[in-house]
Amino acid sequence: MTEKYVSVYPVSFGTRVFMHRNGVIYQAEYRGIKVTEDGICGHNVNTQHIFWLGNKQGEIEVASNISIYTTVQDATQERNAIALNKINIENFSKKYLLHLLWNGIQFSGWLWDGSRPICRTPRERLKGCVIHQGEIEFIDCQGNVYDANKFNRFYQTAEECRENNTPKIMMLDDEDDEEFAERKRDEFYEYVAHHCPGFENEIDWEYFYNLRPMSENLAEQVRAWTNRLD
Repeated sequence: MTEKYVSVYPVSFGTRVFMHRNGVIYQAEYRGIKVTEDGICGHNVNTQHIFWLGNKQGEIEVASNISIYTTVQDATQERNAIALNKINIENFSKKYLLHLLWNGIQFSGWLWDGSRPICRTPRERLKGCVIHQGEIEFIDCQGNVYDANKFNRFYQTAEECRENNTPKIMMLDDEDDEEFAERKRDEFYEYVAHHCPGFENEIDWEYFYNLRPMSENLAEQVRAWTNRLD
């Protein structure tokens, strides 16, 4: 897979800069960045930078090739433009995003399956992100926007996922423990609701096994459900 990069200005959000626009040098506040996959077989990503030009002009989105300057004198002379930094898209997602990582084609994160981290992609088909005034949002292929906290069950690394969860340990003497069984059923119900919304109401607990991984239990449920339809 071709490595992808995002071009970012080396200034923090909220910084005031100067730019040329429609025959005027504007002072502008750097407010955010919007990055989306271009839809052409995932070959590239598009980057738009968000600036605020005041109450009359409002916010604008501009491409990465626009020059910005620290002082009005530099803007007037068109010198010392702030150079863009190119950052690998995965490093970009680690630095700027929450919960999910992005390789330029798909978003993914680590979920806790009860005993270990597993890498999964969200069921939403995400294609980009917006960082705006400290808020992080994700965009799907239909243009729907999601607050980053919607994906707070995910972790960006397996290590972070492991550090924040405690593995369920089942001893032979505990196999018939009803409290353990009830907890595993609750966890499986949430797992199914997340990965197959609506199917949680079709669970046949006769085909649920406490000690099996969540994915195997879900596959067993699908087989049982399919057999009932035949």
